[in-house]
Amino acid sequence: MNGFLALILIVIIAVAGAAAYYYFFVLKQQPKPKPSPPPNQGGGQQQNQQQQTGQTNQQGQQQSQTGQQQTGEAKLKTGKVQLTSDGKTFEAKIVVPKNWNGKCVILVHGMGRDHTVWVTEGVVEELSENGYCVLLFDLPLHGSRGKLKSLKQLPQVILQGSKDIATAATYLKDHDASEVYIISRSLGSIVTAVALGNGAPIEKAELLLASANFSYLVEYGAIASDPQGKADMKSWVETDIVYQVDPLYKLPNYRGAVHFHCGKKDKLLPPQSCIYAYNAASNAAERKLFWHDRGHSMPKDEYIDEALAFFSGKSVGAEHGQGSAQGPIHVLFVLHFDPWMEKGVMDMKSPKTLQVYETSRDELVWLLDFAKKYGVKMTALFNGYYMQLALRRGELEPLGRLLDEGHEIGTHAHNICYDKNKDRWFVCPGKPDIWFRDAKVAVDQVLKQLGKGENRVMCAMFERGKYGLEDELMKKYGYDIGLGNRPEIALGYFGHIVWNPWRARCSDDPRRALEEDKSVSFISIDHRAQIGSTTSHGGVDSRSDTLKRQFLMLYVEWKTRELKGLGDKVWTWGVVHHPNMGDRYNSHIEDFFAWLTQHFIGKKTPSGNTIAVYSTASEVAEDFYQWEQSHPGESSFSYVEGQPYPYLCKYSRDLLLNATYAGELSLGADVEAFKFQSKNGEVFVLAWYNGKGTTTVDLSSLFSGKVKIYSGTGELLDTADSRSVPLTEQPVFILKD
Repeated sequence: MNGFLALILIVIIAVAGAAAYYYFFVLKQQPKPKPSPPPNQGGGQQQNQQQQTGQTNQQGQQQSQTGQQQTGEAKLKTGKVQLTSDGKTFEAKIVVPKNWNGKCVILVHGMGRDHTVWVTEGVVEELSENGYCVLLFDLPLHGSRGKLKSLKQLPQVILQGSKDIATAATYLKDHDASEVYIISRSLGSIVTAVALGNGAPIEKAELLLASANFSYLVEYGAIASDPQGKADMKSWVETDIVYQVDPLYKLPNYRGAVHFHCGKKDKLLPPQSCIYAYNAASNAAERKLFWHDRGHSMPKDEYIDEALAFFSGKSVGAEHGQGSAQGPIHVLFVLHFDPWMEKGVMDMKSPKTLQVYETSRDELVWLLDFAKKYGVKMTALFNGYYMQLALRRGELEPLGRLLDEGHEIGTHAHNICYDKNKDRWFVCPGKPDIWFRDAKVAVDQVLKQLGKGENRVMCAMFERGKYGLEDELMKKYGYDIGLGNRPEIALGYFGHIVWNPWRARCSDDPRRALEEDKSVSFISIDHRAQIGSTTSHGGVDSRSDTLKRQFLMLYVEWKTRELKGLGDKVWTWGVVHHPNMGDRYNSHIEDFFAWLTQHFIGKKTPSGNTIAVYSTASEVAEDFYQWEQSHPGESSFSYVEGQPYPYLCKYSRDLLLNATYAGELSLGADVEAFKFQSKNGEVFVLAWYNGKGTTTVDLSSLFSGKVKIYSGTGELLDTADSRSVPLTEQPVFILKD
């Protein structure tokens, strides 16, 4: 038995020895098989042909020290590969420089071009010289893959192209690329944005001439002037496929770093469409927006240095550009002379009616004196009852003062009708034509008696979101300005009012109540609810300190656009007061408007632009009409429920919306600084230097040690000692490090 066991042991040792010999001296000398292609993406077979991409054959044959096989042969090498995504095979070309840093850049061209544009422009060469491998391919229906014959085919290009990008990125990573980046242009940036949102394994993206929101582009891009092209796009933009192909709905999913480069003069993809894309990338680890003084073009020299810095981890800050001539922020103070109702009726001879009238009249006199003191302009909108009583009592003097002192009179139509036989007003829901008629008749009678004034401003109390009849009635009764006619709708979406006048769509679809419709005959101007109150219009907080915070949101947006050199717009901000409430909110009125006058009204930026002025609604309208004439086809403002935030400085909005105003700071000449406290009790400061160059301020009384400095768009600009914080004219948020 012992001999048998010894024999078995000898056999085992012999087999083990043979296995060891085979492993160490045979298998280890064989090259490893190439990895399988990415799952569900087929292909991935490299071919031996080298591509002509501006690289020398010698350079293409050089192998990187990163990702080499043990035989010394790199897994990734210059040449052509056949890749397959979603069952469709396409050719990609790869350039691997001899100094490969292990990272690769995918290049995606625009509409009507092919991959060779990157070679011609020298982008491939420059990336290779800096150590990056490059992958190029033609988008579907472009170059070697056919021809795009109609914009109806655009979803096909985007859907398949985005899958191709994901396939290419996965292929590169499966072949030892440590990180994958991407540079794309125009249509390529749309396709790339969808790929990023769908999870393509790409760490950093440079989107040139980026855009989002096809619904906007159809109306305001260059395609709007091409009837056939517009019809082709609308054939799919108004269907559910838009949710699969519009960066508006895909970019929020991306968690990597993304930089946008856009043209301030781009007519094909207007600047606002780039802002939509930037705002859609709300969850990106890093996002920056660079504006260029160009139309729809982005040559290499405009972006390549920034891209290389971005890819190397030494990214530069977003540039301001040359500045632009922004018009001032028009500040409106709106008065609503409201009725009182008891069981749906207001008797004109009732003591209560007379009391409400007299309270309103006395408050109007106080307001006239207040406005004269601060230079404020008022737009006073009257219900019919007030004008009837003013005529009957011969008390037109305050109304005459309104017009003589530069203010304005218009109409406020509640859902009430006038019964001449019973001399009373009564609630009459569902009869807006009569609301308009009866209120207008009363206001027009006073203006006729005064012999001056023009009744062109209306605020009608339609059911919120139900505006289907508004345009018809505004035209019928001769009103061209709707003031506060979309109450609290923007507030519900953004946390603030709409900051630009616009032609708002008149429909019964509440989701589209803020959408622009240039065929509408009147303009809309938004404003905030009752100043000083926290209960008006369902609980809107319009106390003085809240209004300061709200106005600063707009200022940061306005100033950021000025510094970045974006196109000018008409800007408005307003708040309402109801004189029938008497003097209970007068302290808030005085405090807020004194603050505005001190810090913003009539003040100029270093570029010479006036920051803010007091205006009537008619003055805003005239400014807007001039803007429309000089900016044909451009959008002032438009928003549909579900779209991302429509303005640039979402970071500023979020920070200020969730904070409490804690006062002003005195930090030196021409320095504006405001203190806030966040909901978790942390203090931060919004500040800027309203002069040329840089100044420093000491914030050590608020912060110890280091502070971080952020732009209004959320870009980290600097880290500084709290004793010496640098300020320029750019508004910045200063937070504890």
